[in-house]
Amino acid sequence: MRKLIRGSLLLVLFSLLIINSFGATSTKILVNASPIQLNNQLIIKDGSVYISLRDIGEALGYEFSWSKELQTANLKNNKQIIALQPNNRWYTKMQADGTKGNFMFNKGQGPIMIGGRIYVKLIDFTIVAGGMINKEVGTNTYHIFCNTELDYANGVQGQKYAGNGTKGNQDGSLTEARFSYAQSICRTKDKTIYIADAGVVRKISKGMVESLKTSPSNVKIVGVRSNGNDVYAVSKVYQNEAKERVCSIFKLEGETLKEIYTKPVNKEKIIDFTVVSDKQMAVLRQVNEENSKYLDMVSLDKPEEIKPEKVDNGFTCLASDGKKVFLGNPEKGTISAYDVAKKTLTLFSGVEGEHRFQDGAEARYCAPRKLKCANGKLYILDYSVIRKITINDTKAGMCQTVAGKVTADNKLTVSTGYGKNMILSPISPIDFDVNEESILLTDANKCMIVEIK
Repeated sequence: MRKLIRGSLLLVLFSLLIINSFGATSTKILVNASPIQLNNQLIIKDGSVYISLRDIGEALGYEFSWSKELQTANLKNNKQIIALQPNNRWYTKMQADGTKGNFMFNKGQGPIMIGGRIYVKLIDFTIVAGGMINKEVGTNTYHIFCNTELDYANGVQGQKYAGNGTKGNQDGSLTEARFSYAQSICRTKDKTIYIADAGVVRKISKGMVESLKTSPSNVKIVGVRSNGNDVYAVSKVYQNEAKERVCSIFKLEGETLKEIYTKPVNKEKIIDFTVVSDKQMAVLRQVNEENSKYLDMVSLDKPEEIKPEKVDNGFTCLASDGKKVFLGNPEKGTISAYDVAKKTLTLFSGVEGEHRFQDGAEARYCAPRKLKCANGKLYILDYSVIRKITINDTKAGMCQTVAGKVTADNKLTVSTGYGKNMILSPISPIDFDVNEESILLTDANKCMIVEIK
């Protein structure tokens, strides 16, 4: 009878462990916008996510070691050492300058042993280790940011430029105008502004917003780019005269959309494009059957002349300074450069797999989302901050941050104010344009344009 009861208890405990384990399988953890590699399973206990101390420590940039004699785990980086013990709510921190202190875990809940391994509460330990953490609303996804070393430019400030934050399609002055879903923006040499707003091309000139009645009327525009005073636009999926479902890039001539590049959407997808010069355009496209991406160098004089080059699947954005085409890779946290004359693709800045915000001569990137070139610099919308890096002939120069606050929150709108305090949404469609005067930035969900200078 005792053996039967003992066996039943073990079965119940085993079942509870299985429930806890399966409850954690839907939990996702991103550190500096990159999914972390787990060697041990997450555990759900009393409604909290527990993670292996070694897994979270190494993900946050710490070196893990275990002192069998002292029964103590030590986590070390270049700034501090954190020492803690299983079933002990107190832990010790020693800074690089020798400063030492004892602290208590939140609510007194320290590390615990599960299956012979040390586990800690995900949220509590992230804060102890100096990181920022936030759970995405309505999901089981946790966003963590750590090891941030940004050098902000002085005197930068963002303020409303056009729109009043109310959704709509209303032309007029900058303060009267309303935008529906402004997801792309560019400026021409004569300082006219073009916006792709919920499929409509809208123009800002002399302080007035005007909606263009582009033709063909069934083509909806989602992205705009400029070169000098020329404007180019990429469409949503539409049906052409041959009754094919396609996506195309056009040159805007007055209010007429002149097709210069097109792809059938059942086979391929246009990811991004940039105008290199008066004679050439670069297009990043995906071939569905191959599940691969290509960089097409397209002649604007003879659009049928295309020179494709297979590239990494992680590339998602393009920009060009006329000599190079820069490609951002959020998956790897890097930026590569395609030399237009030499036809070579090389790493330009960042280190593969080292996702973090780090300025200076040896820059590191979190997740480059958008790229723009202006004034001898490459501007990067890197997750939730705008950064700029000097373009040199052979390698990247110094990197500095212009605006945007590193935060684990997933806010849906842009906030104005001093550059280092501005909130740029990490998940909302954002585009920006740069010239010698300022940065114009639009957030599709904010329904207005912000100027940063």
